[in-house]
Order: sequence, then structure tokens, then C-alpha cells
Amino acid sequence: MTLKTVAICPASQKPARCEYVEDNVIHRCKAYLTITGTDAKTGDPQEQTQCLVEWLPTLLIEAARQQHHTAAAVESFRNETVQANSLTNFILQSAAQTRLTNLEDR
Repeated sequence: MTLKTVAICPASQKPARCEYVEDNVIHRCKAYLTITGTDAKTGDPQEQTQCLVEWLPTLLIEAARQQHHTAAAVESFRNETVQANSLTNFILQSAAQTRLTNLEDR
């Protein structure tokens, strides 16, 4: 037996249902998502299916966490660049001073 799938929206139904079978037809909301990942505490793979509205808080928190990691990486890169530029400036000043001293000695 083959089941047909029909797109539905739970917001327009009472009671709200994201997925159900009726008359050998799967009725499923397009915002009913399966997200796979790893558990932050245990590292075990996970797969959960929920409505997009239920996923929003989790996804927003994760996006903020990733943005924080990106900002930290950019700050670290900036610090390394400033340090490298300072060293380059010191080397160039030393070379210029040495050249001036050599020209004055002639």
C-alpha cells in the first residue's frame, strides 16, 4: 500500500496537528522539520522532528552561540595582525635607522 503526502498547516486546523494519517494519506505541514545534530553534553548523534515554531528558540540560541565564537575568532585574528604589524614596523624602523647611520658615516 502506498501513502500519498499532502502539505498542511497546523495553524489553520483545530486542534493543530503537524502530521497525521487519514484515509491512507499522510498530511504533513511544510514547517514540520527534522533536524540532526549532536547532543552538546554527551556528543551523541540526535535527530528530532518538530514544528519550525518550536525550533525557533533553539535555533536562535545556537545562532547567537556561533556568532559569539566567530567574534572571538575575529578578535584573536585582529590581535595577531596587530602584533605582526608592530614587528614589521620595528624591523622597518631599524633598517631605516641603520641605513641613515651608514649614510652619515660616509
